[in-house]
Amino acid sequence: MTQFLKAVLERVSGAFFLLLFCQFPLFIQQYEAHLSGHVKELTRFVSSIQVNAQLSQKSLHEYVAKFTQSKDPDFARQGKLLEGVIVRYERLESGYSSLQQASIWSRPFVFIRYLETDLLQETWKGFQIGLSISLESAIYAVCGLLFGTALAMGILRLFRRKAMPSSIK
Repeated sequence: MTQFLKAVLERVSGAFFLLLFCQFPLFIQQYEAHLSGHVKELTRFVSSIQVNAQLSQKSLHEYVAKFTQSKDPDFARQGKLLEGVIVRYERLESGYSSLQQASIWSRPFVFIRYLETDLLQETWKGFQIGLSISLESAIYAVCGLLFGTALAMGILRLFRRKAMPSSIK
């Protein structure tokens, strides 16, 4: 009977983690969609700042510096706001393009490297569970199956060791 329970636990754990790991590519796709929207909106905003800078015959950074270095606190705060928008745009655009160019193997690491917590929360709130039929999902499914089975086997070993009398260990 214990062999039967062991086999059931290994299969259930493997199947659970297979399904769980399959969600990761879908989550990244939905995160990427949110990221894309933010990048597009910031691109429009930064482009309009660049147009204003060109009208003043300044580079983007010279234009923003004019605001940040102003003695008027209202203009200085406006400069800090513009500076923050540009920095966020550069960071999000870099993360988005890196995620787009990442291979199946590097994608999780690129995702973690460029992860934005506000976008992560936004994605998590609207995340739709599904099943993607792709090579990437298949790779994650196999990893999940192996992880779940190994986890179940490890837990069973721990219980087996604790159940053994101390003289047998």
